Amino acid sequence: PQIFKLHSMYKKKIPRQCKPLNEWTLDEFVAEINNQFVFSETTARIIFFALKYEKNVLFHGPKGHAKSEIVEFALQMIMPPEEFLMDVFVTACGGKMKSEPFQGYQSLPAFKEGRMETIMDQTMLVKSKYAILDELLAAPESLLLFLRDGISRGKLCASDGVCHIVRTKVIFACTNVDPQTWVDGAGSDDEKRSRDSFLDRFLYRKQIVWPSYTVED
Repeated sequence: PQIFKLHSMYKKKIPRQCKPLNEWTLDEFVAEINNQFVFSETTARIIFFALKYEKNVLFHGPKGHAKSEIVEFALQMIMPPEEFLMDVFVTACGGKMKSEPFQGYQSLPAFKEGRMETIMDQTMLVKSKYAILDELLAAPESLLLFLRDGISRGKLCASDGVCHIVRTKVIFACTNVDPQTWVDGAGSDDEKRSRDSFLDRFLYRKQIVWPSYTVED
């Protein structure tokens, strides 16, 4: 049931300390991330304020710039390992992605054993406090519009009418795709407006590139 989360625990960068967000000053928070990631000051500031004010974030830029890893590191700064594992939803999106990671999986054995709620809690976006959605703009547009509507309404409703309240406080989306290029892609004007409205659900948007790519960096 934790298939979307376990890979997060294998990251090699571990914060030197973990404490609640309200015990971090902005400068301390930024310095801790800067100690591990190059050219990360602005990114760290965005994450700090996103967590503080509970606003969604979209990081975009080329591969290999540690977009999702920085977010995971920052969340490990404010959550002990057990809480991180159970309350941070991490998944990689793609062209064949379906709605199950958002809504939860049906598990007959778990249902028979009376564990359905536990299984659902560990596999659902809506039941996690924070979410990291890697390569989000590579997911099918129908799924992104489903997510957009869920964010707007505060609940995700499946085609069978079953709805789940969205408990997630902050969604961190990461993508290698340029958002404006994605919006302006093939499709009708209505489709492009729908894509643009999806991006509106992410108050903070930041391109992550480095000003220098030298050996010293």
